Amino acid sequence: MLIFVLILTLSWPVAQIRNLSAIAHYITVLLSLFCAFVLTRDLHVYLFASRWLLIGALASIGIYLSQTGLEGFPLEEMIPGGSSSNGVTSYLIVAQLNYCLAKFVIHRSPAILTSMLTLFVCYVGYGRASLIAAASLCYITIIFYPKEKYRIPGAVLISIIMYFIYDKNEELIDSLIDATKIGSGLFDWARAAILEEYYNSINFFTFIFGGSYDGTVTAYYFNGNPHNSYIRAHHIFGIFYLVLVIVFPLVLFFGTSISSTLLYPVILLSIFYTRAATETIIFPTMLDLFFFMICFSTYSLSKMRS
Repeated sequence: MLIFVLILTLSWPVAQIRNLSAIAHYITVLLSLFCAFVLTRDLHVYLFASRWLLIGALASIGIYLSQTGLEGFPLEEMIPGGSSSNGVTSYLIVAQLNYCLAKFVIHRSPAILTSMLTLFVCYVGYGRASLIAAASLCYITIIFYPKEKYRIPGAVLISIIMYFIYDKNEELIDSLIDATKIGSGLFDWARAAILEEYYNSINFFTFIFGGSYDGTVTAYYFNGNPHNSYIRAHHIFGIFYLVLVIVFPLVLFFGTSISSTLLYPVILLSIFYTRAATETIIFPTMLDLFFFMICFSTYSLSKMRS
């Protein structure tokens, strides 16, 4: 944590010169880090907070959908100010990942019901990356059912069911394609262009201290939103901060005993990092709180098993 604060503090002065909002981002990261550390000192408090944050989000979305209905793309207008449904589903994915881990740390039991509700919201939200993340979460959550003897048969059964749905039920697949962005494929030319142009604009100085969006599609067409948390992290605080947020869990777990118990948290973190590659949900935003809580609680779990 001290290394994290030190690197962030050393990066801030240059970031502030380049970006006037850097002080707000700096405070956001420190507050998220501190609050996550405090909340995870008592894991039962952490579970309680995670549960009600998620329930509050699901309830708010449920109330909103009960008023708008499910036709069209109702979540597009849920957040005023032009935010797309990606904002809603991205927040929900992060909150759900956090709750799944909190429940697993305390009870060694995954959160199946809320994972399925999250999947439904991502479907209604016309998602693609969020839908894939939510489906992956449901899949591994069922696999990690508390009774170990059911895990492998459950995984095999789910795989067989998914295969037959995909292979035999063309009507259902066509409906899924029409109702979501899955039909456009996994490749996104806009995000690819953002990444390519940002990479091509990097020189030695900007590699160290952060690149610029000037003259790129990020500035012209996406209002400064790179749709990638890693580009955002590097743009604001530079390469040292970017490397730190990527390796932070590894540094945290260094020297702890590795066991099969950590497999589920590692998969959750992988989903988290993958989702961050397609949306600016963290690094740095207020949702960093969830990232740090996931890291600290996984560390606590690893110490329990050592």
